[in-house]
Amino acid sequence: MSAIRAPVVRAITECFGCEADDIADDTVAADVVGWDSLGHTVLMMRIERLLGFKIPEIVAANAKDVGDLIAKLEHLQNREA
Repeated sequence: MSAIRAPVVRAITECFGCEADDIADDTVAADVVGWDSLGHTVLMMRIERLLGFKIPEIVAANAKDVGDLIAKLEHLQNREA
């Protein structure tokens, strides 16, 4: 399991009040009640705090699903290291 996955799923569950078991790699915003554009912004800020690095807007806006977001964040984390 990715070290990024747990904090991302945690942030999603905290932001939207859903269960971790409901979040899969192919989960998209439309699958989660309340995950709209404002919710997405709040989610990205929460993930930034949990991971300790800034998420570029292009990454936040262009992730096609949770799995893609995790992959992009792993890439960013590796660049930061």
